[in-house]
Amino acid sequence: MTSTLGVDLASQDKKTALCEIGWERPARVVRLELGVDDAAIVAAAAGDGVQLLAIDAPFGWPEPFVRAVRAHHDGDGFPVAAGDRPGREPFYLRETDRHVIAQTGKRPLSVSTDKIAYIALRCAGLLRTIGERDPALVHRDGSGLVAEVYPGAALVRWAPTLGCPTAGYRGATPENPARTALAAALLDATGVAADAAQRALLARSEDALDAFVTAVLARVVALGRSEPVPDALRELARREGWIHVPRADALDGSLQE
Repeated sequence: MTSTLGVDLASQDKKTALCEIGWERPARVVRLELGVDDAAIVAAAAGDGVQLLAIDAPFGWPEPFVRAVRAHHDGDGFPVAAGDRPGREPFYLRETDRHVIAQTGKRPLSVSTDKIAYIALRCAGLLRTIGERDPALVHRDGSGLVAEVYPGAALVRWAPTLGCPTAGYRGATPENPARTALAAALLDATGVAADAAQRALLARSEDALDAFVTAVLARVVALGRSEPVPDALRELARREGWIHVPRADALDGSLQE
């Protein structure tokens, strides 16, 4: 069975969700779990038939930020003087973040200045461990077994296809009409079957729903239906990471085998 994995990564296990979708007809949710630890993610990635693992987490940091911190650490002097706020702007966002903003209007959280840095640290450890099995599996530009994705940007792209609001589904409340409607629309648009318990979990948990979207995005990337990394940014993407934004028509054709 060919399958893809999606991980909605959090800093803590209890908020981390994993979804596996099998793509042989009829496509179906094989696994949907909350409270996933690093060992479970690494083991899932090593499973037979796994085509791609997509993770909703930054794969790296802005290169200007890394250079500035290194210079400061080494005593060479921070490259921006006091009061030079414009000079600090390049430290906040990666090139892929700017690309996502230009393509979708969604602004990813800054991995250098926001709490998502905790998640990025956890992700870096996962990438290292997965890569220890075979270095060819892990390329931060998404050309190996793993790819960085952003469900929020994907949902903006897919809103016309889904035919329902793609905002307002997040929140800890178990009952959220927007999340219930979005989960149903996503299952219908992707042609993925889910049993009653899985449907209930998708409607109840924002983390489970994001993991499902992430697993779908893994399939989209594997089929070449995401926006390619610009050639001029390929080397930088291998260091900073690259968010794979799906094409607007990514769901128009079947995702099943």
